[in-house]
Amino acid sequence: MPQHKRKLRNYLLDWKYQLTFTMMMVMVSGALTAGLGYVWYGEMRKASKIERIRALSKPASVSECDTLCRSQGAIVSDADLKQLEEDLRGRDRLRLVVLIGFGLAFSLILAMYGIIVTHKVAGPLHKVSREMHEVAEDRLHPMSPLRKGDQLRDFYDVFLEMHEALRSRLSLDVEVIDRAVAAFERQGQLSPEANAEIKALRKLRDDKARSLEGADEEETA
Repeated sequence: MPQHKRKLRNYLLDWKYQLTFTMMMVMVSGALTAGLGYVWYGEMRKASKIERIRALSKPASVSECDTLCRSQGAIVSDADLKQLEEDLRGRDRLRLVVLIGFGLAFSLILAMYGIIVTHKVAGPLHKVSREMHEVAEDRLHPMSPLRKGDQLRDFYDVFLEMHEALRSRLSLDVEVIDRAVAAFERQGQLSPEANAEIKALRKLRDDKARSLEGADEEETA
């Protein structure tokens, strides 16, 4: 039986379970990322403060200034100090934006991954739940196999084995009814009561045969 491809609109089969699991995963990972980001940003702020302190350390004399300015690029004018402050503040803002952007992008990717992973669990459960409703309504259509990557394969195989056993029993019932009807008809002229029973058996046989007929597989799992 051909397998249907997953569609984007069908990825949330059990939205309550999938969104709850995904949100828990995003919250835990977000808390860890925020903690690490806070430490990293704090270290970057410390580096900026150290750079400010070094810039504010002016040489004690003009001769020292000549030597240090040439060798280390020491900043001694107010304009240079103001420019440095602006550069450091801009650098800190950029780091903060990068940190927040990374956190949001990571959360979005993690949420998408969580929905995909939970779909591989929700898909088989959705198929089993749907088949249970079908069995309750006396419809035992052939079941399709799971898609590649789906989870709960052992559970699904057990359910599939049970489903096929029910189909086999229903097929046997159809064969027994066919033989019974054929045996009645070979007797020739029958009473009205016997004809009514044969008619009821044929209806029962058709209902059981209809339960075994294939149905189009919904592309939702």
